[in-house]
Amino acid sequence: MTKEETVYQEAAERLNTYIDAHGLRHTQEREWVLRHVCALHGPFSAEQLIVLCREEHISPATVYNTLSLLTDAHILYPLNRQYGHKKATYELLTRGDTHLQIICTRCGRVADFRDTAVQNLLQARRYSNFLMSHFSLYVYGTCKVCRRLAAGKK
Repeated sequence: MTKEETVYQEAAERLNTYIDAHGLRHTQEREWVLRHVCALHGPFSAEQLIVLCREEHISPATVYNTLSLLTDAHILYPLNRQYGHKKATYELLTRGDTHLQIICTRCGRVADFRDTAVQNLLQARRYSNFLMSHFSLYVYGTCKVCRRLAAGKK
């Protein structure tokens, strides 16, 4: 089984558990959206997903509703919605993933970064009554482009 198939199976199990627990319907459209989400690598916008879902004739409203459902089910994480950006960016949460990202709070740009010291520290950390399976670290600030733009306005 490929990594993409494994990721999809894990996400589908979480979605099915969430749907059953909340008395929701299992639909083919939700499954198609989830398949597209699992095939994407890195952060994506709702608009990008809508384009991918056109071939299955899935409406934008269904895509938005499914994104909300996948977020509630802890399958997706909205990266920059909390800073009032009109275009939320989403990322798939998968078990075993460890990644670090920087997110600009002005423009919403997301970039992965590597810091082996931070990764080693978090992986070596022991928590009482808790076994860590994976982690994500999001560092928020202002990117170089937005800082230049702000400096030019002064």
